[in-house]
Amino acid sequence: MAGERTKLIVTKREHLGSKETRRLRKQGIVPGVLYGREDPIAIAVESRELRRALTGKAGLHSILDVEVDGTGKTHASILKDYQLDKVRGGVTHVDLLEVRLDRPIHASVTVHLIGGEDAPGVREGGVLSQPLREINVEALPLEVPEHIDLDVSHMEMGDTLRLADIVVAEGVTLLDDAETVVATVTAPMREEEPEEVEGVEGEEGEEAPEGEAEEGAEAGAAPEASWRSKFSGRLAEIRIDGHKVALLKPETYMNESGRSVGAAMRFFKLEPDAVLVVHDEGDLDRGRLQLRIGGGFAGHNGLRSIASHLQTPDFMRLRVGVGRPERGDRRPLADYVLSDFEPHDDAESLVWNAAQAVETLEAEGIERAQAAVNKR
Repeated sequence: MAGERTKLIVTKREHLGSKETRRLRKQGIVPGVLYGREDPIAIAVESRELRRALTGKAGLHSILDVEVDGTGKTHASILKDYQLDKVRGGVTHVDLLEVRLDRPIHASVTVHLIGGEDAPGVREGGVLSQPLREINVEALPLEVPEHIDLDVSHMEMGDTLRLADIVVAEGVTLLDDAETVVATVTAPMREEEPEEVEGVEGEEGEEAPEGEAEEGAEAGAAPEASWRSKFSGRLAEIRIDGHKVALLKPETYMNESGRSVGAAMRFFKLEPDAVLVVHDEGDLDRGRLQLRIGGGFAGHNGLRSIASHLQTPDFMRLRVGVGRPERGDRRPLADYVLSDFEPHDDAESLVWNAAQAVETLEAEGIERAQAAVNKR
C-alpha cells in the first residue's frame, strides 16, 4: 500500500504571471497551485524538496502534508497533476489537491507483470504483451496501492488475462471494465531478421513496413549491435560517442507501437523527452530528413499510439521522407509506403544519413542536430 506521508513545506506566491514563474524556475523553484476545500492557493516549492517528496516508496501516490509559509498547519494532499520541461525533463508546474483521509479518492495505478520470463508460452517463443499498463481504482488516500502486481508465470501460448483476473486488497475497488485485456501471450508474427535503428514505424493499419524498414535495417544497423527479443519487439544496446543507447524495433502492429516503446521507456526509466522515434513521413520529399520535438500525427497511428502510451506527444522525432505516389499512381498511400524502394532511390544513403543524424543528436544535442539535419 502507499500509506506514506511526507511533509512538504511550500510558500505562498504573492506575484503571479509568466514573468514571475520564469524567474522562479531559474532559481530552482517550481510554481504550483494547492486546491483545497477553500479557494485555491498559488504556491512555490523548491524543486529538490518536491523531488524528495515524490520519490519515496509511495512515489506519486504519497500523501503530502503540505505546510504553507511555516504556519504549522498542514493540508493532507495528493499530487493532482504536473507539467514537465519538454527538453530538460524537470517539473515546471505542480497541482496539489487537499483530500480528506476518511473519504475515498480515484487514482491511476500502474500494473506490473510478474514472472513473465517463466511463463510456459514465453519459454516456447511466444510474445508477452501488456495492452493495459495503468488502471483506475477507488480507495482511501492512505490505501491507494503504489502499484498492482499481476502474476503471469502460468500463462500458456494464446492465454489472455483480463482486469477481472487482478486481485486487489480489501478496500480497493477497480473502476475499469472487467473484460479489459491486461496481458496476452501470442505467437511471434514473423521470423527473426536484420533490424534497423530505433523503432522505425509503419503506416496506418499495417505492420512496420517491409520495404523501407527491412532495407534500412540491412544498410543502417550498427555492426556491433546484438539484437534480442524484448518489449514486443527487437532490442539492441550500443554505445554512441561513449553513451549507452537502446535501439528498439517494435514487432507489434503499427497502430500498437506504443505498447513496445512505452514498455522500453519504463524499463530504462527514461522520460519521454529522451525517446527518439524514427518514422516514415509521406509529407516530406523522398530522401529528406527532419528532426523535431513533438507535433501532430497527420494520420500516423503509430505516432498516435506512442503518444498515448508515453502520455505526451512531446518526444523527439526523426522524420524520414518517403514522399507520395507520383501523378498517375493510383495506389493508396499505405500501399505505396509498404512497397520496396526503387533502385534509383538510393535507400542506403537515406538510411546512412538517418543514422548520422542520430549520432549527431546523441553527441551534440538536439539544437545542433536540427541545424545539421533540417537544412538538407
